[in-house]
Amino acid sequence: MYRFASGLMWMMQYALGMEDKYLLMEPNEKEGRFILQEVMMTGNMGHGDTRKWGSQKTAFKRFIHNLRRDAYLINHYPQEIVFQPFFSLWLYFWRLSKGLLGSEDNDN
Repeated sequence: MYRFASGLMWMMQYALGMEDKYLLMEPNEKEGRFILQEVMMTGNMGHGDTRKWGSQKTAFKRFIHNLRRDAYLINHYPQEIVFQPFFSLWLYFWRLSKGLLGSEDNDN
């Protein structure tokens, strides 16, 4: 998360004009440019992303969609990406055990 946070510091300084005295850490321009590019390309929380990562119609297809999208980010945030499939599986079975899955999540 340090790398991401330092990229955000650069983006906040460059794009939003934040003063140096308010930065939490040293800005990372390379990471900041990557984050800014992703924000500009994908919009609000990725809702404007036009890249085709795959279908999201079933739970399994959403899982594959997330894996493909995360593979794109592995060079920037490897620690976060490596554990994502394990967490997704754990979360699915936890939700299943608690009865928290909707009918659209039970599709196979």
